[in-house]
Formats: sequence, C-alpha cells, structure tokens
Amino acid sequence: MSKILVSGGGVAGSMTAYWLARYGFDTVVVEKSPSLRTGGQPVDVQGGALTVLERMGALDAVRARHTDRRRMSMVDRYGQVLTANDEDPSSLEILIDELIQIEHDHGEQAGVRYRFGDSITTITQHPDHVEVGFEHAETERFDLVIGADGVHSEVRALSFGPEARFARYLGCYLAFFGLDNYLGLSHEGMACTDGIGAGVSVFTVHDQNALRSGLIFKAAEQLPRHLSIQQQKRFIADHVGDVGWEAANLLERLGTTDALYFDAMTQIQLASWSTGRVALVGDAAYCAAPTSGRGTSQALIGAYVLAGELATAATHSDAFANFQRILADYVADNQQFGRTQIGFLFAPPTQELSDTNAANLAQFNNDNPKEPNLKIYSSQRPITTR
Repeated sequence: MSKILVSGGGVAGSMTAYWLARYGFDTVVVEKSPSLRTGGQPVDVQGGALTVLERMGALDAVRARHTDRRRMSMVDRYGQVLTANDEDPSSLEILIDELIQIEHDHGEQAGVRYRFGDSITTITQHPDHVEVGFEHAETERFDLVIGADGVHSEVRALSFGPEARFARYLGCYLAFFGLDNYLGLSHEGMACTDGIGAGVSVFTVHDQNALRSGLIFKAAEQLPRHLSIQQQKRFIADHVGDVGWEAANLLERLGTTDALYFDAMTQIQLASWSTGRVALVGDAAYCAAPTSGRGTSQALIGAYVLAGELATAATHSDAFANFQRILADYVADNQQFGRTQIGFLFAPPTQELSDTNAANLAQFNNDNPKEPNLKIYSSQRPITTR
C-alpha cells in the first residue's frame, strides 16, 4: 500500500486525505495546530464542490450547518441603508471551521490518521520515496507528499522556493473574528465602507445567535508576516477606525478576542503544481483570494481530482500532470475574477452597482464554463508510486 503524507488539516488537506483513504492509500495528515482550526470566516460552496460533498456523503451535514444568510445590505456611516440584495440561493455558506470538522470526521471514518501539533521541517526526495523531517516526530519515509498547508505553505517553500516568487499581493488586508449578536440581526449581513479604502461587515451565524465580523482595508505595502495579535489589532484599528457605523463597537469587541484571522489578500501562481514526488493543492498551489468567492470550492474540487487521478493514473507523475491540466483553466478564471472583485470592495455603494455585482456573482457561480466536469473515479486500487 502506498503511503502518502498530507501537510495541512484544513479544507483542501482534509478533503484530499479523505479521498486518498477511500481509494486505499495509507494516508497521514500532519497539522501544525494542536487541534482543528476554530474561528475564521463564512465560506461559499458552489457548483462542482457540492457534487464533491455529495459523493463524500457530507452534503446533508453541510446543509445542516448552512448559515442561512438571506440578505446583504450596505449602509452609510450613519447606518442608513444604501443597498440591499438577496443572497444567491444556489450557493451554500458555512463557517470554515465547521466545514473542516465535517471533513475531518469523514476522514477519520475512512481511515485517515491525523497528527496534530507538528510540522514538516525538511523534504528530501529520492527516486523511490520522500524522506520527511518533522519538528517533533522522527524522520519518516513516504511515497508521496501533498502540500495542502495554505497560502503560506511550508511544503511549497521547502520544495518549490520562497513564497515571494509565487505570491501576488492584491493591495489590501482582511481580518475576521467572532462576537455575540449584539445587533439582533436575523439571517442577514450588513456592511459599511468609506468608499476609499476601508470597510467593516457583520454576518449572522450559529442559528442567528452570533456574528462574524469582517474588517478590510487597503495597504500600500505588505506587513511583516509574524506580527503579534496585539500588533495586528492596532494595525486594523488604525485603518478602519474612521469608517463609521459600527466600526467603533466592532473594534472594542476585537480588543477582547484571542481568535483573530488576519492576512494579506494574496494570490498564488505557479507554473507547475508538482515537482517529483511532491504536489500542492488548494491555496498552497493556486489561491484565488477571498474576493473570488471560489477559494473553498476550488480547494474541494482540486482535492477530489488530485486523489482520483492518483487512484487511476499509471504513475504519480501522470496523476499530477492530469490534475493540473484538468484544473488549470478553472483556477485561472477564478483568479481573474478575484482580481476584478477588488474594485467592488471599496467603491462607493449604490443600488445599481450592488445589483450589477450580485448579477455577476450569480452568473459566475451558476454558469462557469471553465469548471471541470467531475468524473467518477471508480478505482479502489492505488497506483504503484515506486
């Protein structure tokens, strides 16, 4: 049985691991966090990604945790509604940590072994195996290594080169944190932008008993990556403090949280998603940025295709090549859409602009000719990777 290491226990890693285990691979996931991720933003699942969840047997569980947000409004700095639009019913929105939990539970049932609190430090490729060093565990041999460890992938850095070679900064930062539903909202989201370079938003989650807040702002240059959470909070406050509406109240609540997502809006672009016995999937290979609204879907679809190709192709090299060929146009389209959407984030809101953007999103979600047709991979016999 071929032994495969997946680095990263998030959306892409957990889905890849699940399908690999389903196809009979001995699959190990190493995740640097001490436990599954908590917190983070609501994410959308559309199109072929729903098919992947259905074939996994997880679609009902995802539907049960749907945030059920039905309406999105834009307000001015005084709270007056400027625009209001219904949400696209063809898309499922779920908190990212709840999606990861569902994937993890299905993966464990399929035989995936998770190792939390450790990370990869070295990757040495040989003709017939990969030798992997860990921060805590002993060095171990694997047939293949899959990097699904996000936009700041360590696997990519070790096997492909420094992040700066592949990252495209889109000129802004995004933060998310959770809080109580102090506004008493129901099945809705609200946002306010200064029309220049900063905005705040809130969305109902957890049966309308809680909110997740998004804080976004332009920044001419990227910050050092490893800021303390207090430094991150100060940087956020400096940029969104003058937006108005609920910005002051949100920043006050931000000051009390220890669970904060904060990162630059970035895309990852590589000529090849694999090298030798190492491949990348999800944000590590082709991050489209949150503005695309497709990052989660292309991670799920990519994971399904990568595992399926490994289960059916003659060699791992063929599988990796097929994986990129099948996904390449879809990924390029999503990345282009993500760059285009940046312009809508900070534009002064009008109902006409909001209607146009909603229509563009609906069309992109429901009629994307670049989305791959997902064949059923029937083989339960892993390829020989030696």
